[in-house]
Amino acid sequence: MHHCGIDGSRPRGHTSLSGAADAQLSVERDIADHIVVTVESAKDGPQGDSVVSRLEVVDVGIDEDGEPIASCVVVPADSAGKFVAKPSGAAGIALEALYDAIVDFGEIGPTSSHIPPRTRTIPVVRWQEVCEAKTISGSAKPDSKRRAFVRASQRLQERKIIGVWKDSVWLTGQAGQART
Repeated sequence: MHHCGIDGSRPRGHTSLSGAADAQLSVERDIADHIVVTVESAKDGPQGDSVVSRLEVVDVGIDEDGEPIASCVVVPADSAGKFVAKPSGAAGIALEALYDAIVDFGEIGPTSSHIPPRTRTIPVVRWQEVCEAKTISGSAKPDSKRRAFVRASQRLQERKIIGVWKDSVWLTGQAGQART
């Protein structure tokens, strides 16, 4: 068992470790906080299969003080939807900033055929301010920050993690259910 390398693209350690392994599994959380186990390589089996689970808290007894003892069990995820890995880099920072901004400043969006009913939205400019405060760009230049925000926003929209209409932004699907 090893952690991923810095960029998350391969296992950490010497390449001979992968050569000696019978199977290599990737374990990560998706944007809905499910646990996704994917077979990255297997000497005698198929690759690419995934198992999606979630943790469920269960009571396992009572301690000597009469307080409940709880633990977690892994159970299959109830959703039949498509599971989307959490974005990394600037898009990941932008998504976390959107979660925070919606919690702090979100309001039920205007009635529109483009914004789902009872969806918390925030102005795009407010989201951009929070992103810049979280250092979405490695540069202090305003133009670099703006370009990093635009690229991250486009990536999140392409993956259908967020919705944008006019000056409002919101979380869609599993992203919205996971955190708000």
